[in-house]
Amino acid sequence: FWLKRAVGLQSVWASEGGSRINRMRNFFGTAPKAKAAPQPQVSLDEGLGKLDQSIQAIDEKLAQCEQDLQKLKQEMAKGGSAKTSATQKAMLVLKRKKMLEQQRANLGGTQFNLEQVQFTQQSMQTTALTVQALETAVTVQKQQMAEIDIDKVADLQDEMADLMLDANEINDMMSRNYNIGNGLDDADLDAELQQLQDEVALDQLSGVGPSYLPTAVPGAAPGEVAAETDPSAPAYLVS
Repeated sequence: FWLKRAVGLQSVWASEGGSRINRMRNFFGTAPKAKAAPQPQVSLDEGLGKLDQSIQAIDEKLAQCEQDLQKLKQEMAKGGSAKTSATQKAMLVLKRKKMLEQQRANLGGTQFNLEQVQFTQQSMQTTALTVQALETAVTVQKQQMAEIDIDKVADLQDEMADLMLDANEINDMMSRNYNIGNGLDDADLDAELQQLQDEVALDQLSGVGPSYLPTAVPGAAPGEVAAETDPSAPAYLVS
């Protein structure tokens, strides 16, 4: 009985002590938990650079595996105990080569995914820059249009049209025909021209120059004509 009572009192004291501790925690509050240090952010370029380095390291290891296999192939060709040892080594090298090829394939897939993300990010940045450029262009055009008076432009167009009409009218006036020579008959002109041609042909046959040309002076030097004795003769007929 006394043992049970002691155990009961102990449990009551424990519960009262726990509740008293909880009340103290609620009153004073608990100590703040330490915040985890922020993880450094890695850009896509840095991630792709590390992937390139990893892939390059794997390629170097694959090249070394190829060299080892060539050497082991030569040892296997010798036969005997060397062939057995070389065969076991070649099996290990082949396993290592397969593992490296799998790792390279995984890294290649990861690299492709990152390149797709980078391309999408660059496309979004280009689109954002294009939108900003369009907004700037629209703002500038609005400012320029605010400085232009449409009514004034229409008035200028009307004035320009009037000036063009005046210019055309002036050109028509300057090129006007004043009916000079309209009284002449083409048939009469053709008849006189034909008569003149007949006279020239007749004079050529008779050896006499045309009636409108001066005759040579007897005993004069070649080229000397009657114009020398006639002061009224034109100067271009005198040689």
